[in-house]
Amino acid sequence: MNEGTFASENAWGASWDNLAPGIPIEIMADDVSSTSPEIGIMWQQNDEDDLFYYSLYKSELSGAYGEPLLSGHGWYNYVDNQVEYIDPEVIPGITYYYVVTATDIHGNESGFSNEVSAQVEIVGVDELSGVPTEFALHQNYPNPFNPNTVIRYDIPAAAYVTITITDLLGREVRQLAAGKLEPGWKSVTWDATDATGKPVGAGVYLYRLTAGSFVQTNKMILLK
Repeated sequence: MNEGTFASENAWGASWDNLAPGIPIEIMADDVSSTSPEIGIMWQQNDEDDLFYYSLYKSELSGAYGEPLLSGHGWYNYVDNQVEYIDPEVIPGITYYYVVTATDIHGNESGFSNEVSAQVEIVGVDELSGVPTEFALHQNYPNPFNPNTVIRYDIPAAAYVTITITDLLGREVRQLAAGKLEPGWKSVTWDATDATGKPVGAGVYLYRLTAGSFVQTNKMILLK
């Protein structure tokens, strides 16, 4: 019996194989913001016709990877022939390690890419407390998006905080956060649903951060 790579037909006539996609190449990671902690990871897009999705693995220890941080669709963006993701869940001063795999429509996962690492060093941070020095609401990522996007915001002092999604007429769609928060870099994910859990339509939406007397509103675009 040939134990190598093979292809065959199932009862419905569709072919399948156990040949995994190529390992993602030209992976890079770097501190991509001077005002908030985030690391950008980028790699070259695979050219296999049966490529299904990518998975990102993250660790604070080189070579020590468990379950993927992210896997499936909707968490990365294509830029020309590159694939990119911005990781907002990082702490300044800590080195993070990343590898990427590719999975095809048959469930075959490639081996790990080359390992890359990056560390965030940002301005606008109180060196003694290690927290932001001012309130800020950052551009959501990805944007445009479908259906998930991450909204990041900075809280320099304890405050009652709300994150509210509205349409362009100011009608509330959903409230993502409401409560007193301690200082730090925060993030929340919106899955393009309203307060009842129903998916909303494509279009331009506003998201507003209110923290004490501080108010800031940004725009984002939902695609379908």
